Amino acid sequence: MKKLLTYLILISLFAVVFSCSRVKESNFYVLEYKPQVPKEIKVKKKFPYNVQVNEFSINRAYDNSRIVIRKSAHKIFYDRYSLWALRPQQSLSDLLIKHINSYNIFLSCKKRFLHIKPDYMIQGSIKRIEKYDNPEITRADLQFTLELSNLKTDKVVLKREYTAYRELYTDNMSFFARALSDQVKNSYEEFIMDVIQYLEKKEK
Repeated sequence: MKKLLTYLILISLFAVVFSCSRVKESNFYVLEYKPQVPKEIKVKKKFPYNVQVNEFSINRAYDNSRIVIRKSAHKIFYDRYSLWALRPQQSLSDLLIKHINSYNIFLSCKKRFLHIKPDYMIQGSIKRIEKYDNPEITRADLQFTLELSNLKTDKVVLKREYTAYRELYTDNMSFFARALSDQVKNSYEEFIMDVIQYLEKKEK
């Protein structure tokens, strides 16, 4: 009887160790890209403004470190094994600051100013950031808005909305993160050029 009990305990321990060794690991993904400065931007003078970029707001359904997978219009789930290294609202605001500073068009651009009041403020709002995955198609979906406000007048002077769908041909989540990064990069390039055009007209 004791031998049988010992045998059963060993089997149970082996089963526990085996199951633990097969636990699926979580993977973390980042939104990242290297801004490319257009040649015509390099010769422009800096605008004499300080610009503050607030951390973006985000639809509550996407305010999660787990990546959202949409199966249909009415069904989503949170992938517990695929996570954002930084939440999307932080990544997108950080990327916008990095992108603007790479153009070197303002006196400064950052999230906070301690001793001076910035001249302009950029606010973003993420409406959707997800992997759309059903039997018919797999996509990287992104929708967000950007607003430029003049802090002297407290008025929004420029507003843009960006919606992008990138079809994916693999389930590899690294390609999903890269597709979203490319969408963000393209949108920011367009937005910054719109900001430059607005400020140039304003200064004439």
